[in-house]
Amino acid sequence: MIKRVDNIEDAKKCDEFLTKLIHDEKQYDDSIDDSFIVNNFYPTIYNNDDRVIFGYYLDDLLIGYIYVYENYSNNIKGYFIDALYVEEDYRHRGYGRELINEALSYAEGNDGKFIDIKVLNDNSIAKELYKSSGFNEFKVMLRKDINV
Repeated sequence: MIKRVDNIEDAKKCDEFLTKLIHDEKQYDDSIDDSFIVNNFYPTIYNNDDRVIFGYYLDDLLIGYIYVYENYSNNIKGYFIDALYVEEDYRHRGYGRELINEALSYAEGNDGKFIDIKVLNDNSIAKELYKSSGFNEFKVMLRKDINV
């Protein structure tokens, strides 16, 4: 069952998930510090009206989440998916897709005209999930490391 994260304990759990997500991304971005820990990010915003955290719950167990917020482009209201995470033991069961669909419904129900998401270039699994959910490549960001 998907519902909005509405309490501090689950918001703190989402901080743990975000830490895991960032550490997972290290396989695509070696600049990520292994010791990085997210602390007190979601607890400060979980009850904000224009920022929404949807949690995926199996019974009372929070196993994943998606974080969505308003994002304007050329004065057009849209949304941005800033994080999507499902615990490793629960992946490849459709929970991530369900969370994406919840974010899409939320954006559409709140007069959003688009929804964006970023993905690391080499993360082919995530890219396939997003494309199968109707996302298309829109912008490409390039990076050059300097003073490394």
